Amino acid sequence: MTVPVRRSIKSDISSEDALFKTYSEKTAEDKLIEFVEEQIQKMRAYSSLGNVDGMPGFYELNQALMGFNDIHCSLISMNVLAKNELHAAAEEFDQWLSEKYLEARQTLNPTSLSAQKWASSKELEMWVRVTYRDEYKKLENAKNAAEMKVAFIRRLLDAWQSQSLILNRLCKNIEVEAMQLSASVN
Repeated sequence: MTVPVRRSIKSDISSEDALFKTYSEKTAEDKLIEFVEEQIQKMRAYSSLGNVDGMPGFYELNQALMGFNDIHCSLISMNVLAKNELHAAAEEFDQWLSEKYLEARQTLNPTSLSAQKWASSKELEMWVRVTYRDEYKKLENAKNAAEMKVAFIRRLLDAWQSQSLILNRLCKNIEVEAMQLSASVN
């Protein structure tokens, strides 16, 4: 299943230029969608236990058990990196907003006016949002995408923990089947 990604391509430019332009204009949302799709495909492959018959055998289960910890550690490291990206995006957004807020305050609240006539804090923030709309949206979207990425990886970690319960249950089932098989042979 693929999620459609928004693209903006002008029809009057060559297809090679359009491809480059589309790639360079990917939004934080587009990058997040691609990341989520890629991770879901990987997790499907990692959690697939069926063999030719559709049932996991000793070999498939053993492979899944051996790879479980590597994948779990990879997810943990992805989570740490995503949290770091979130911190950087939030810091960049806050720094940018602080700078523009101070500029707005100097512009809209000159010292020649009495403090009673100054624009309020909310008015200053709204002025910044309207005046620098594109920059504001870009930075806020990057921060929101980073937050969603952290939440998505957290859910992947939770799902992978559930996979460990499935693997444990399958191991117990195979142990019981092996004991029943050896009892029937004797």
